[in-house]
Amino acid sequence: MIPWGHSFTIICSSVSQYPGGFFHLFGEANISRSQSAVNLSASFFFPEADYSHEGNYSCVYEVILSSRSFRSSASELLVITITASLLPVIGAAVSAVPLLLSVLIIILLVKRRQKRRNEETQLKCSFKNGNLIRMQVDSDDSEEDYISVNTDDGQI
Repeated sequence: MIPWGHSFTIICSSVSQYPGGFFHLFGEANISRSQSAVNLSASFFFPEADYSHEGNYSCVYEVILSSRSFRSSASELLVITITASLLPVIGAAVSAVPLLLSVLIIILLVKRRQKRRNEETQLKCSFKNGNLIRMQVDSDDSEEDYISVNTDDGQI
């Protein structure tokens, strides 16, 4: 199992009495590479794991003797599975925390402001010569509603 985006190497080796041959790497996804054997082994490097690299791989050793090519049988299958990397998910979560905290603070401040506005809203009355002349009915609306009351004896 190899995390997506990470590098990996497949190493092929043989116990042959004929050094100096080649290794061929065969994969299911039409991946075929050849490399000269060094000390009866070869390393096949993949710089960045991708889902196209998933599948079964096998190695074959080939040596040429007296103008004739001899090949080994294919090695046991090596199963490569590419797994999703958690780095983007972790990065997104770390980035989201300050944003969520900011939104929460803004919501709390708006609620606090609304609560203060509701507490400050009172019935406001103006008196002239003992008579109620206007009274604010609802201060939450943008237009203030007033009623005018005139009494002869100063009582409502």
